Amino acid sequence: MRQIIGSTMTRVLGAIVILAMLSGCVSLRWNADSAVADAERDIRTGKVRFAYVGVWYASVPGVPENQHAILGRYGRLEVGSPGCLQDEQWHEYARRYNDTMWSYVAKQRRGEELGISCRSDSDADKDRLAK
Repeated sequence: MRQIIGSTMTRVLGAIVILAMLSGCVSLRWNADSAVADAERDIRTGKVRFAYVGVWYASVPGVPENQHAILGRYGRLEVGSPGCLQDEQWHEYARRYNDTMWSYVAKQRRGEELGISCRSDSDADKDRLAK
């Protein structure tokens, strides 16, 4: 009888541990519909970063392959949960987020190459208020 109770308890505890681990894989945080708004908010607050998906090989969807070398200059946003299977929703979130962020960064870089300031009016307002 003790063996039956002991093995049942072990199974129950094992199931609880597995469910707890898997619950971290389900996330409403990475809703692709909010990716553009999230990126625009991050740009406004000065958090220029790119969304990475993956654990062992992190990909950066939405950024041109020939531009990956400059990503080290910017912050990194880990999308998804480590140890979880990749979710298509995470890739779509990262692609939309990075499309928006890349448009901003490319515009800034073009302005620097041409010697033009790409600062927004809100940046100028911040400077005026700081003085």
